[in-house]
Amino acid sequence: MAKREYPPTLNRASKRVLIGSSKTGVSVIIGALILVVIAVGVAVAAYAYASSAAANLGSASNNLIGNSGNALAEQVNIAYASFNLTSGGPASSYVPITITNSQTTPTPSPFQQSLTINPSLYTSLEATDIGNIRFFLTLSNQIFSNPVSSWLESVSSAPANLATSATFWLDITGGIAASSLVTVYLDFQPVSTEFDGAISGEAPQLSATYGQYDNGANIFTQYGGKSWSSFTFQSGTWSTSNGYLQQTGTTAIGGTAGGPAAVIESTQYSVFSSYVVEMAFNYTTQATARVGIITDATPTGAAGSGTADTYAYRFIGQQSNNGPGFVSFLNDQVAWVVNNVYQGAISTSYSLQITDAAGTWSGNLYSGYSVTGSIVTSLANTAYTTNNNQGAASGYIGISASYYNGAQVLANPINVQWFRMRAYPPNGVMPLASSEAVSQNNPPQAGVVLSVQNFGINPIIISSVYIQNELTGSLAANLLLSTPLPVQSGALQAIAIDFTPMNAVPYKITVVTLLGTQVSTLAIG
Repeated sequence: MAKREYPPTLNRASKRVLIGSSKTGVSVIIGALILVVIAVGVAVAAYAYASSAAANLGSASNNLIGNSGNALAEQVNIAYASFNLTSGGPASSYVPITITNSQTTPTPSPFQQSLTINPSLYTSLEATDIGNIRFFLTLSNQIFSNPVSSWLESVSSAPANLATSATFWLDITGGIAASSLVTVYLDFQPVSTEFDGAISGEAPQLSATYGQYDNGANIFTQYGGKSWSSFTFQSGTWSTSNGYLQQTGTTAIGGTAGGPAAVIESTQYSVFSSYVVEMAFNYTTQATARVGIITDATPTGAAGSGTADTYAYRFIGQQSNNGPGFVSFLNDQVAWVVNNVYQGAISTSYSLQITDAAGTWSGNLYSGYSVTGSIVTSLANTAYTTNNNQGAASGYIGISASYYNGAQVLANPINVQWFRMRAYPPNGVMPLASSEAVSQNNPPQAGVVLSVQNFGINPIIISSVYIQNELTGSLAANLLLSTPLPVQSGALQAIAIDFTPMNAVPYKITVVTLLGTQVSTLAIG
């Protein structure tokens, strides 16, 4: 077993066993005497040096005891023994990240926090897909706790550990108070570690198999990706056979006023609410289609029937005159609130973002399957709170997949990689994240730490330590030092022995010096 040394100020999450302690429930070291005298020089001079050292202590020579050779009891003792019954995990590197809410209002709770890092700064610590990154809220006694769920949205290039940008979303369940900050610890676990799809995940299209590590449902307020089971399909031809969500129809199917829609009917949201809805998608067939995001949605008719339809606020790519229109704002059969003019392209990757800030609507269309892409076009702030065609000022959120040909609304194909709803940041300002330098974390390992203190005037040298289970008589652990460990006069030296102690079991600890002198002390795990 390799030698491990700790400084005298070592702080380990463990049982601390003090010499002479009589506190109930605290293990006590019985007889903490190490009988050692050091020989300096050649082996033939060892006996003469030991006799001289004893003589130099004057009247203390009267305290000599015949235990493991002649040495002075008051020269050395064990200051304490710390048992740690369980391991705190492997050593790792980590980066403290401070997230500051500069606004005078708190974030919602829970809150989805955006975090962008530069993986190329930590390449040697990362798996190629950076799936070994984990986040924690607490680091105490060198042990991480309170894991933070994370979802990797995008990386700027492949392989991910060489990319200059990677964007995660963190689920800060307690939110961030007004004008305050939280610290999150980015921990690099062993490079063989992969996303787990529960606490740590990634956007579904980033995995080799669609949705393999997608945990977006654990992060966002509403979500579709690995699973689309939360959606109701009003009309159209919808499929998830490829994992992602597809509407494949091109004809008039079901209602023809609003057209095909997929909505999440678990919760209704007021048009006066504050939230952000985003989706990553592409579409085909009609370049000027009514594909996009819908809010304030009211379904009519039985889902999937010939009369099913959906009336809603639509944020789409078609104007009222059927021309190009990303991002246009339509309140079905009530009003064209905004006619924008950007021409979308079929079979092109986009991400659409729509924000409701208490009735003021805005949006962006981004290139690629991420809201970190470049902005293609935008919907400017638009105050609008008019009821939808069914008279509702509250409704569902979802996806529009239609096209108006001048006479009726038809289905239009769309492929959706993911869809999400997240909390609106305070005053629209995402808290700012800043990272510090890489630090090293060495969690306590299962075993015992002995602290040997030299009270004498001469140095001693320790060569090995043995630990025996007193109940079974078996050897529990041993430490053979390839380089003997000196303990100078007046010094305190900690020695760690890795093994898995059993609770409340007595162990006989034997310390052996380079001269072969030894002493045994009893300690209870």
